[in-house]
Amino acid sequence: MKRRWTRGVLLSGLLLVGLAPAQRNVAIYGGVFRGSQPVRVEVSAPAGTVFTLRRVLDPAALFAASPDPHSPGVTAQKVSQTIRSVTLRKRDQPLEFGRLPSGVYVVGSGRLGAVVLVSNLGLVVKRDQNAALAYTADRESGQTRAARVWPLGRGAPVLAGGDGVARFAKKASVSGDTETYLARHGNDWAVSGADWNSYAAPLVRGYVYTDRPIYRPGQHVEFKAVLRQAGQLTPLANTAVRVAIRSPDGDEVYRKTLTTSALGSLSAGLDLGAGAKLGEYYFSLVPQNAAGDGQTDIGGSFQVEAYQKPEYAVTLAPDRRRAVQGEKVSVRISARYLFGGNLGGARVNYNVTRAPYYPPGFDSASLPPDDGGRDYGSDLVIQEETRLNASGDLDLTLPLARDPDGQPVSYRIEAEVEDESRRTVSAQTQVIAFPASLNVEASTDGYIYDAGKPIRVSLDTRDLRDVGRAAHVTLDLIRQRYDYDRKKSLWVLSETRVARSQVTTNAGGTASSTLSTVRGGGYLVRATVRDAQGRASTFENFVWVLKPGEDYGWNSRDLTVQLDRKSYAPGDTATVLVGNPKPGAPVLVTLEGDRLRSSTVLRGSGAVLTYRFPVTPDMAPNVHVAAATLSDGQFYSSEARVSVPRAGAALTVRVSPEKARYAPGDTGKLSVDVRGADGKGVAGEVALGVVDQAIYLVQRDNATPIAQVFDAPRANAVGTNSSLNFYFSQVGTVAGGPRPMESAPAFAQDKQARAADAASADAVTPRQEFRDTILWLPNLLTDAQGHAEVEVKFPDNLTTWVATARAQTVAPRFGQGTATTMTTKDVIARLSLPTFLVRGDTVTLSGIVNNTLNLEVTGTASAVLKGLSPLGGAALQPGGAPLRVGANGRARSDMQVRAGNVGTAEVTFTARTASGNDALKLPLPVKARGYEVTQTAVGSVSQPSVTLNLPPDANLKTLDLSLSLTPSLLSAVSPALEYLVGYPYGCTEQTMSRFLPALLAEETLGSAALPQGVTQHLPDIVSAGLARLELFQHEDGGWNFWQYDSSTLEMSAYVVEGLLRAKALGVKVNNDVLYSGLQYLARHVPNPKGRQAERASAYRALAAAGKVDRGQLATFARRGDLEPYALAQTALALNKTGQEQAARDVLDLLKAKRIGTNGGALSHWEKPKRSGGDVWYDSWDDNSVQVTARALEALATLEPNSPLIPGVSQWLLGNRRGPKWLSTQDTTSVIIAALALKPVKAVSGDVSVLLDGKTAGEATLGGQGATLKIDTSTLKAGAHTVTLQGAPAGLTFSTQLKYSREPAELRGDASKGFRLSRQYQRLEPVWDAKKKSYSYRRVPLLRGGQMQPVTVGDLILVTLSVQPVGQAARYLVVSDPIPAGMKALDERSLAIAGLQNPDGYGWDRWNYWYAGRELLDDRVDLYADHLKGEQKLTYLLRAQTPGTFTALPTHAFLMYDPDVEGYAPATTFTVRDRGR
Repeated sequence: MKRRWTRGVLLSGLLLVGLAPAQRNVAIYGGVFRGSQPVRVEVSAPAGTVFTLRRVLDPAALFAASPDPHSPGVTAQKVSQTIRSVTLRKRDQPLEFGRLPSGVYVVGSGRLGAVVLVSNLGLVVKRDQNAALAYTADRESGQTRAARVWPLGRGAPVLAGGDGVARFAKKASVSGDTETYLARHGNDWAVSGADWNSYAAPLVRGYVYTDRPIYRPGQHVEFKAVLRQAGQLTPLANTAVRVAIRSPDGDEVYRKTLTTSALGSLSAGLDLGAGAKLGEYYFSLVPQNAAGDGQTDIGGSFQVEAYQKPEYAVTLAPDRRRAVQGEKVSVRISARYLFGGNLGGARVNYNVTRAPYYPPGFDSASLPPDDGGRDYGSDLVIQEETRLNASGDLDLTLPLARDPDGQPVSYRIEAEVEDESRRTVSAQTQVIAFPASLNVEASTDGYIYDAGKPIRVSLDTRDLRDVGRAAHVTLDLIRQRYDYDRKKSLWVLSETRVARSQVTTNAGGTASSTLSTVRGGGYLVRATVRDAQGRASTFENFVWVLKPGEDYGWNSRDLTVQLDRKSYAPGDTATVLVGNPKPGAPVLVTLEGDRLRSSTVLRGSGAVLTYRFPVTPDMAPNVHVAAATLSDGQFYSSEARVSVPRAGAALTVRVSPEKARYAPGDTGKLSVDVRGADGKGVAGEVALGVVDQAIYLVQRDNATPIAQVFDAPRANAVGTNSSLNFYFSQVGTVAGGPRPMESAPAFAQDKQARAADAASADAVTPRQEFRDTILWLPNLLTDAQGHAEVEVKFPDNLTTWVATARAQTVAPRFGQGTATTMTTKDVIARLSLPTFLVRGDTVTLSGIVNNTLNLEVTGTASAVLKGLSPLGGAALQPGGAPLRVGANGRARSDMQVRAGNVGTAEVTFTARTASGNDALKLPLPVKARGYEVTQTAVGSVSQPSVTLNLPPDANLKTLDLSLSLTPSLLSAVSPALEYLVGYPYGCTEQTMSRFLPALLAEETLGSAALPQGVTQHLPDIVSAGLARLELFQHEDGGWNFWQYDSSTLEMSAYVVEGLLRAKALGVKVNNDVLYSGLQYLARHVPNPKGRQAERASAYRALAAAGKVDRGQLATFARRGDLEPYALAQTALALNKTGQEQAARDVLDLLKAKRIGTNGGALSHWEKPKRSGGDVWYDSWDDNSVQVTARALEALATLEPNSPLIPGVSQWLLGNRRGPKWLSTQDTTSVIIAALALKPVKAVSGDVSVLLDGKTAGEATLGGQGATLKIDTSTLKAGAHTVTLQGAPAGLTFSTQLKYSREPAELRGDASKGFRLSRQYQRLEPVWDAKKKSYSYRRVPLLRGGQMQPVTVGDLILVTLSVQPVGQAARYLVVSDPIPAGMKALDERSLAIAGLQNPDGYGWDRWNYWYAGRELLDDRVDLYADHLKGEQKLTYLLRAQTPGTFTALPTHAFLMYDPDVEGYAPATTFTVRDRGR
């Protein structure tokens, strides 16, 4: 495993060389000095410490004899000569040695030393994969030196020429290790590393994309990848490629090895789980034999969100994107249905926000900026509501105010359009307002200057179209000074102009000039230009001028490289202007990129040097021109990318639908034509997808165009190093105190979303088949003329379809194109429904009829309900409602209904007219109005009947009863494995618990005993799990729950032991990962302050690896305060080391602590309770299941025939919760213990299940357990008995009954661990005349104990308060159901009174305490790592459907102890329609 290490400081910093074990409390800080500098060595040591300065006689031998040149070892007697000794007079006093001759020295005290290098020689090394170039020059003057240079340990010295250049034709190290080069000129030495940028020279380039950019949980994802060999871009044909997909929290959800086609492409798909994590998913593709660091360059992503598709598109079109302040800009807002027709008369709410605009630079390709995102520091300056005109448009006139500071300003215009469905669709655009029509940018060649030295300024003047224009520029140097005004008690800024220059830019808008000042301090370089109307535009840069004797010690000026063009063609001559920070000093200029192409040394007395080179075809798509120089003790380097577009590489791809309009159910035809740059058709491979345009309104297709991927600029593979950043490290170990324990673990678990409510369409009703992707052909081949045709069957969506074709040919040519077609009808029936309802809700459902004809239509509109009770609405009457819809108009028919039954209701809406008919049927899930309950009971042969109690308020429609029959604890393994493998979360513990028990079970029981799904996917699960554990390992070698929290002994021991078990079963485990983990355990296990359970687990893992300190373990085992969990782990550790008697002694102590129940027939163990109330499961050894499982494992291992084992096994079986135990970790521990038991005699026979005395099911046992689903249709409230008949000896069974309780009043409950409350406040916009912007005030909705009604369109701020009762909580989940008539939104884009700024990064900022949240259709889920005291969470709701709705109780619970929970009371909301 590749490790990441912090390299420490530069050579001029801490350069410690250990001569032997270090002296305590002494530190020496060496450094690098030029010959003109006095040598001053900083030390930290007590007064009286003696330091000795020695000179190294043979530096070459010193470095040659050192395995690591960063850590050279020296022997004082043999290779060094004593110069002088100094006694420290005062503590921490620096050592002054004055000027020393050039050479390598060591300053030491006792056995600690630090290197001091005195040298005027500088060394620069450039390295590609096959060659290296060294450049040597004087560090002070920059003049080249004919120094002797050699690669350490890899060849003979080479004498540099008069230009200071030495070349080496040597391949870089295969391992990628950094090389070291030495240079010597007289007594001056220089040392530099050398490496190349392998990441910039991938063996393979590739492109991966999906059929569409966004999906909902539970949907299917299709993807395709195109892979080419880097360089010539030939197809990577017939090659195995490992494809992995990671979820937003880093969990690997897909891993397979696929083989590319002859054209280097591959394609496959995956099904997202119903609880798939929301957010961005990432691809990683690694071809065979190209798995090294940086050897592949293939990735992509897609989104998963709980979105709702819009039916219409909103666009905003300003008449210009850039304008001048003081002018007015016209913006047209338009709305069009995806099935045709405009939204004439629709409601529109538009906002205008204003924010400072920070130009990215005239050369940036990002101008104008895109429309996404929120401006930093924006103010809401306009908020209006009106309606679109009859054509579905609204023309705005936006005045652009002048900025008082004369700076550019960004105006973002956002519009939200709402039609009769009451659903909103939004869009936005941006206009940049400049102070003038001509603008200037100024850049300096540095940031810090010496007094009197020139400050070189480059100017660039452009118009609003980004075209360079000649202009007169006033260039000022302004001194800034802050003086303290004692009367006003504040600092006052004063500005004084000290220099001015008038500059005229050339026709291209560029020029340069210089300014200077003799006084030190802070200065503004201010450039001002005026347009033809006299309007001024300014640009400012800050610089610092050093006072005499002041030295900041870093580069104060820049080496600049500027090209004369943005791009070139083969045959052109490129001209490069090199700005020299020290005129007269030589500059090394190289052409590089894929390799080190050429070099030259430029000389000249001017501040700007010129370099020219011919552009050749092999430079496509780009090369780099780089410059490097040494002067004034500094190293300067810079580079510029030379763009050489590849000629003839683009394909023209045209997609042509046979018709512009289809009806639902029609079969259409698409033609694809691919042509080369010469206009002729070419044979190629095309990926063709047809997707609902509504998808692209939810998420834009951000996939890079395929041609841009393979013609993307190449990074520079040539590495540049210099002797000025070579570092040394300490050799010996510095004595010191023990390493502190790691901080408390931080849990940042992002719980996966629960299963989305199912919404399947009925197969018999027209207009019920709705799809997002209707065609995906990843490998469509065109004929020799570049033509292909395909048929597509259109579903029931009424929308615009977007066909996207991405093409490639065997020769490296690429292109893509899009086209649209539409499915629509003359008369269209639509339904506006909420995404769900709660039983008892009343709601207004709306049927909408769109007329796409240019004439009025009349008829009837009718609706049919299933699972809902009608309350009112003409469409629900037997004859329906009369219908009259104007030309290109819309009509809405409202229906009031009540949700009376739990399940999936259905609504069918039909429009009948003489000009056309349409019908639409949609499902509507109805949830129970109450709490979800799981009731379990365990029985056996001796207790064949168990009783389940259904309370009177149980909703009988929600009942689900199942039985798990278990002949032994071992037979409980298989159903528990299904739970573990299917568990949706992905922290470290859950990752290990997902695959380790399955591996152990396969080894012990055989594959046939495992569930089919587990056996089938186990190799992929193991591979993905190991990759995730490697990813989650911390720098110190340990683990905790997540990738970036602090390591703990508890989690690290769990992972290490699991990896050792997996390795013993033949799994290929990364030894570096395992070794680092063992090292972490060995360092931390001796800490006497560590928790005994964690230390015992660590000792066990170390013992399993044969790495335990037997003495430490024996001492630990003799402690008299060990608790049961630690005793079990210690006994197993002792047994593993061969200390069998000591292990049995500890086991006896463990047995003595058992707790008997049922008259002693059952046994278990518990952690001793401590004072202070309830003990929550803060650690794994805090619960009795976990402790008992470990104790059983110890018994099974050390006393396999112990008479205690049956009673312990039965106790564990009696504490099951269905097929599992309390948590993933509990379940894993029990499985491991069960697999340690001796095999039991197979149990067989037929078993009957009676429910209330009547036969409810039968099962045949064949050595394994069985699971039965029981019919609950006859159950009523009250007690019910489940009885087993014919059960063989030893059989146990677990019943699990799930249902929803619906009490008359849904109260809050703080008795089980959490106190929760929920507050709703309506947001109202308020204009701040002083700030000239809007903000939102909060108006409480609860008044006098009653919730006030809200209106469609209102924004409601939800504030949840969560507080653990009695103590802090870890691993917390909070789930807040939302009312059915509302939609959850992110509130962070609004300025809301009383809420902290969401842009803050402080620990006390907005909602810091929680780890993540998801906004789902029916709830907002929150996940917290740690909670102490009361904390708050906020989010927004938008009211969008009229009705009365129940917001079910907020629920909080501990992930590892769900019985610790709390509820906030339910709330009833009334949403009124507008105008009522």
